[in-house]
Amino acid sequence: MFYDALRYYRNDIVKLNTDIYSQEDVQADKDDFLNALASVVERRQNILLDEIKNIQESFTRIKNGDALTVSEIKAIENAIHKIKDLRYLNRRVPSFVYKDFIDKYIEYYRNVYRAWNTKDAIHRNFGYYEPRNIDIYYDMRVIAEGINEDEMLKKFTKEAKQELENILNELTSAN
Repeated sequence: MFYDALRYYRNDIVKLNTDIYSQEDVQADKDDFLNALASVVERRQNILLDEIKNIQESFTRIKNGDALTVSEIKAIENAIHKIKDLRYLNRRVPSFVYKDFIDKYIEYYRNVYRAWNTKDAIHRNFGYYEPRNIDIYYDMRVIAEGINEDEMLKKFTKEAKQELENILNELTSAN
């Protein structure tokens, strides 16, 4: 919207151009503009009030537990049950992996840090040697997880990750 108040005035002086317009014309145009502006404000207020009403109704439905359908609730409960079954990795990871971990880590440690003085510096600094950025606890994590996908924990958690991904995909497709 645009209102040009100067269009009713003469170009040479700031005086109403009475040859074309009267005071009533100017006032009628002002009233039309103000009415149009008021209708825009009222329309926007109504839109915001409707949005507030919708939010309140949605909040009430959520608060009362009516936001989800019965099938959505069953799908969520089913997913929760399946995820709880996946929680215990000790059922999936055989005990020989833990025994292999110690051997693999010692072998890794011997091969990567061959010099006795480096090992001595690591031991004196409780596993972390800052000048060469050595952190044996990080190395342990790398060995425990496995260097590639078919070793150590990665081998046995790969299926669990895939099952979890499938459960979440089923949940999203249920909606």
